[in-house]
Amino acid sequence: MQDKLDGLFLTDMRQSAPSYERPHVKGIALKNVSNNTQNLAPYQVWSQYEGMLHSFSGGDRMRGRAQMTLVDPTPCTRNRVDTLLLVNSETGEYISNAEADVLPTGFPGAPHVGAWHNEARPQSDMTIPCFTAGTLVATRTGTQRIEDLRPGDEVITRDNGFAPIRAISEQSYSPAEQRLNRNFRPVVLPAGTFGNSRDLHLSPAHRILLNGPAVQMLCDTSEVLVAAKTALEYGMVHQQAPDCHVVYYHILLDRHEVMLVEDIWVESLFLGDMPERVMETGKDWKTQENFDMSSATHTSTIRPVLRGFEARTLMHQLPDCTARVETLCAPNHAFLRSA
Repeated sequence: MQDKLDGLFLTDMRQSAPSYERPHVKGIALKNVSNNTQNLAPYQVWSQYEGMLHSFSGGDRMRGRAQMTLVDPTPCTRNRVDTLLLVNSETGEYISNAEADVLPTGFPGAPHVGAWHNEARPQSDMTIPCFTAGTLVATRTGTQRIEDLRPGDEVITRDNGFAPIRAISEQSYSPAEQRLNRNFRPVVLPAGTFGNSRDLHLSPAHRILLNGPAVQMLCDTSEVLVAAKTALEYGMVHQQAPDCHVVYYHILLDRHEVMLVEDIWVESLFLGDMPERVMETGKDWKTQENFDMSSATHTSTIRPVLRGFEARTLMHQLPDCTARVETLCAPNHAFLRSA
């Protein structure tokens, strides 16, 4: 389990070197788990006890799925466990490879992204689940990109066969809006993480269906729904950097369902007690003929929904998917083009 910042994370390899070689030989590994080339200029590597260890120049870039080793410049031999911090000096967001009870003097970071699920965060329409442009949805007529779907098209559901789309909405968010609110940044489930055939980009609140022995053992049921944001420490799951426009889509069916999306089961829009808020978000809603959006309602979810701490506990019990994901590279090119 590993926190990531814009798809980047650190591994401290200094303590694994023999004491007479420490801390220079093995250094600090910086890895980019995303499929995107990352501009490293804003990022800095800090030590909790020794201050800034490394910064990058304006021309430094790191290609997707790449790794580099940074030499630790501090000469002292450590006799205590150090905590590393990776910070984006432009946004102030940072992650750490362990809990940092004290931040170093002059450290530019706040808030801690690794604990963002524990923040008191402002309400926004992005607590509503959304798909991103380019997502492939299974329909009666075959697999289609979500932006090509229209009200009346029928999607494949797990429980009720083909279900007609009653309404579809679309809304985009700029990089500036995403920097202001992390709710607007997609969570990326790399191909193979949960059996998905390609990278799946979802809004943080969007829920996916999980099953298997760990689910049965921890939840005493065969299938549950978990929000994408609760998987951010699992495998190579990460949040998209706020460096491009993102277009989101909602799909509304007669009832809450799980749909076949990128070869895994993902929820449709659940209205619950928020139909008014859905309508008031200013999205461009397209509805099926004679369908009254204002009367739409859902009373219950199609599967039990895990709370945040429950879902994160489940993630710790799932088999490690990193090796499988590293052998796959199936980006959503349509998402990248639309961005």
